[in-house]
Amino acid sequence: MTPEQEVLFRKNGYLMVEDAIVGDDLKRVQETFLKGQAAAQEKWEGDGRSRGFFDIPNVLELDDIYLDLMSYPSTFPIMEKVIGPDIQLIGIQARTYPPAPEAYIRWHRDCPPFDHPQYALKSKLFYYLFDVEENGGCTSFVPDTHRSVEDIPKFDTPEEMPGHIKMTAKAGTAVIFDTRLWHTAMTNTSQSSRICLIYNYAPFWFKQYASTIEQALRLDEKVSDPMDRQLLGLERVSGGNPYVPKVA
Repeated sequence: MTPEQEVLFRKNGYLMVEDAIVGDDLKRVQETFLKGQAAAQEKWEGDGRSRGFFDIPNVLELDDIYLDLMSYPSTFPIMEKVIGPDIQLIGIQARTYPPAPEAYIRWHRDCPPFDHPQYALKSKLFYYLFDVEENGGCTSFVPDTHRSVEDIPKFDTPEEMPGHIKMTAKAGTAVIFDTRLWHTAMTNTSQSSRICLIYNYAPFWFKQYASTIEQALRLDEKVSDPMDRQLLGLERVSGGNPYVPKVA
């Protein structure tokens, strides 16, 4: 994380990293995502539930590229600087947001405006696997609201929020943001689904999502890198107490 990037992140609450994934890695994650998406979409369309998006389940086990992207050289050093040395992965979504007449979510923040003098207590990393245009359901932020204690104003449509910035992006772009920041997905009025990976990071004392714990336990014998094991909650953080998740 360069000094310039750190200033931007601390000020605005988010940071865009262009060309975070390129070349063969981008092609590989695009191809494996689309294969997993086809099965997930069939189930999503057939289960009768009403919601505006669907996720590929257990994506960390779909292909090694998803484990690689968890600690990827172009993004992880930034995230480690944002969260701190006791960083872990608490969850991941492999999300498809199809075109729809309304956005599936309104303006919100993922956690209360707790403050820490050095670190963000929870942050997300979005990887956009295909281009996202302005009308393509792009994630949007209101800069500098991660430190605000005001209630988020309510509007009939997300487009009415004053001062918002739309994260249009080329394939392979990453966006890192402090989840206290006011954010939403805009209405997808395009002809294409918005496709992205969402990695959720927090300090080691945060509880992981149950699905993350279950995948980590199944991957225990496969993952050997010390940092990847820390991220999955399989090994202690350097200088910390041991923690071994158990699933009944």
